[in-house]
Parts: sequence; C-alpha cells; structure tokens
Amino acid sequence: DDSAFLPKEMEPMEILLSTDSYSPFDRGSSLQVWMNVQSSVVALESSLTAMKCVNTANIATDVAFDVMSLAKFGLEVKDKGLPYGVSVLAKDLFQFHLERSMNNNSSQSSRTTEANFGRQEGSYSKTAINLVNNGQVLSKNIVELIEDGKKEDNI
Repeated sequence: DDSAFLPKEMEPMEILLSTDSYSPFDRGSSLQVWMNVQSSVVALESSLTAMKCVNTANIATDVAFDVMSLAKFGLEVKDKGLPYGVSVLAKDLFQFHLERSMNNNSSQSSRTTEANFGRQEGSYSKTAINLVNNGQVLSKNIVELIEDGKKEDNI
C-alpha cells in the first residue's frame, strides 16, 4: 500500500501535518503553513543578530565616552596634581554613595552642585561603574556574535 509509505527523512511535524495520502508534490495547506513558519524563524534569527550588532555598537559608543571622561579626569589630575585628584575622587565617591543611599531623591541638591561646580558630583564613580558594566556586556555580545557567525557558517 503506497499510502502507508513515509520517507525516513520527514520531520515529526511534517508527518503530523501531512494529508492522509502523502505526496511530495501535494503537501497540503497545513504543511505549507509549517514550512512558512520554519522559513520565518530563520529570518527572525537573522534580525536578532542584526539587533545584537546594533546594541553592541551602541555599548561600544558608551564605552568610548566613558573612557574619554576618565581620560579627561586623568588630564585634570596631571595638570593640577595628585592631591587635587585624590580630593576630587574622594568627594566624588562620597557623593556617589550618598546619592545611592538616598535612592537619588536629592535632585535639588544635584542641580545646585552641578551649577556650582560645572558637573554632577559622583559622575566619575558612575562613569567607572558604567565602564566596567558596559565592558562586560560588550565582551559577552561579541562572543555571542562570533558564535552566531560560526553557527551560520555551519548551516
């Protein structure tokens, strides 16, 4: 009986969605929908890789700005001396921890501090923490993108 014959290379979903009499030329509408779903998954995986690339580029930009900010601080320390750098860093760390403990409810004092000193206190500490976090995310994304590339090469 030819209707009981199913090729071994058929996937379980193909068997489930096949009509009662299997024909490689007339697969039925349910099976065609399944094939469309499978092809759309490939497109979605590609778009996820593209979004990961965009996210990685955005994080790389943040890392570059963080490095520039800390380099600017390094130049200030070089120009004004180590005691200046230590005092600015101590004040910055104190302000950073104070803001964290108050859950950033001190928006008025932040504005006053920024107006008086030209920058928000605690910003070097925030920049350093952001640099570490963004560096970790950046390295993770790069590893994932490399793995995605290897997967696509194997397909």
